[in-house]
Amino acid sequence: VLSYVLDKGLDGLPLIAVGDSHNDVELFKVSDYSIAFCPVDSDVASEADRVIDECRVNELIEEVLRFINTTYKSRSMQVYSHPGVCNGI
Repeated sequence: VLSYVLDKGLDGLPLIAVGDSHNDVELFKVSDYSIAFCPVDSDVASEADRVIDECRVNELIEEVLRFINTTYKSRSMQVYSHPGVCNGI
């Protein structure tokens, strides 16, 4: 995902990163908002804008929507998903 974002950009759309491990930290750094979801340790959590310790998907969805509604409510939004994300949900 990070290489795609760096190569192609998102045409001015905000990037919200959700991750749980050390390999997600670089994406956190280039995103507009980052959420550590069930992070593996406190080092990962400290790199995110928001931490959700409990593995509750509804809380994650509520946080993403809260961020969009409070920060970008006047802009048109599109949702992009990387292939393989949320498989089986």
